[in-house]
Amino acid sequence: MKVRVRFAKYGSIRYLGHLDMMRYFQKANRRANLPIAYSEGFHPHQIMSFASPLGVGITSDGEYMDLTLTQEMSCEEIRQRLQEEMTDEVRIVSVHRLKDDCKKAMAILEAASYIVFFRSYEGGAVLNRDTLQEALQTYILDAESVVVEKETKKSTRQVDLKPLIYDIKVKDGFDVSLADTILPDWRENEFLLRDTDPYFTMTLCARSSDNVKPQLLLAYLMEKLGVKEDEFSVGIHRIDMLAGEKTPVSLEEFETIS
Repeated sequence: MKVRVRFAKYGSIRYLGHLDMMRYFQKANRRANLPIAYSEGFHPHQIMSFASPLGVGITSDGEYMDLTLTQEMSCEEIRQRLQEEMTDEVRIVSVHRLKDDCKKAMAILEAASYIVFFRSYEGGAVLNRDTLQEALQTYILDAESVVVEKETKKSTRQVDLKPLIYDIKVKDGFDVSLADTILPDWRENEFLLRDTDPYFTMTLCARSSDNVKPQLLLAYLMEKLGVKEDEFSVGIHRIDMLAGEKTPVSLEEFETIS
């Protein structure tokens, strides 16, 4: 039996790295007494995989973990058992059964949607919605290309982000109740999330070969505005991850049964 678990992570647990999150769930699976399937060989491990690693410091409503179980169970029972083992800052949103021949989430991942907001600090740039909207229109929406230097583990190469930006908007009027949920410490850390502060929503390519990080796009935009890298800081919340090339849908719905 294969299932896809959607979970959210908020608050201080955003500082936990991907490998630590894997260990966290491995232990939670055992404590929840789930019949997890293990690989064969000298060092058997739980058969589980994540759609895409979440960067340190980023919160999310749409993280995904695929599990293989050795016995049939109801999806609701799996969700309840896992939730009982979670910290207050991790919420099991849903569990869906997968088709037997379904590919792993990481193999079908096409895009990810984000909220990107700013952080205030002494000497930082003063940005408003009109300034950001004009820059967005000029340097991204109306531009023929958005060429940046992208660093990889082995080298640095030039990449045109234009075809990898599926949607991007600048907004204001952030829902403070949402801010209190995703970042309960936003006031102490001076994140600009009040109803008059500007922020971005964006959907970017998340394929393993063309993964676009929101930080890279914002750095490009700020450079065009003449804002130095040490004059601004951003916070990021991942809304969801999407699959399907023609009409992307949430991984929560893609090739699931129930």
